[in-house]
Amino acid sequence: MITKFISLATAIVTLDVYLQSQLSSNDPLFSFISNNLAVNMLMVTLAAVAVAVSFRKHFDSWYSYAAASAGAAMLIIVGGAGFFFSGFLPSLWMVALPLNYLLMLEFGVILGACALSYKHAPRPASVRLPRLVTAFKLAFPVPKIPHFPLVGRPTAHDPG
Repeated sequence: MITKFISLATAIVTLDVYLQSQLSSNDPLFSFISNNLAVNMLMVTLAAVAVAVSFRKHFDSWYSYAAASAGAAMLIIVGGAGFFFSGFLPSLWMVALPLNYLLMLEFGVILGACALSYKHAPRPASVRLPRLVTAFKLAFPVPKIPHFPLVGRPTAHDPG
C-alpha cells in the first residue's frame, strides 16, 4: 500500500515537473532539477514503470522479477552516486541535477521494495547465477529461522 502511494505521488510530481519544464523553463525550480526534454521524458518513463510495478500483486515470471531487481540496483547506485558525487564531477551536472538523481534513487527504492515483497516464480534451471552471487551466498549464508506454530493449536511438540 505504501509503495503504491509513494510511486503515485512521485509520478504526479514528475509529470508536473515535466509540464512545468515545457511551459516555463526559466522557473527557479530548474536550478535543482533538469528542464532538459530527454531527461524529463526518462523521468516520466521511470515513474510509469514504478507505478505499473507497484500496482501489481506479484511478478508473473522470474524474468520480470529479475528485471525489477536489476533495475532497482542500477537506479539506487546511479541515483546515490549522482546525488552525492555530482558536485565533484561537473559533467554530471550538465545532464541531470540533484533532484533528478534523488528521483532515480526513489524509483530504485520503490522497485526494490516491490522486488523484495512480491511473490515470483522460481528461477528457471536454464538460468545460471553469476559466480559473484554464488560466492556471496557461500560467504554469507542466510540462517534458517525456525517456524513456530500459531498459539493455541496443539502440535506434536507441544503436550498441552
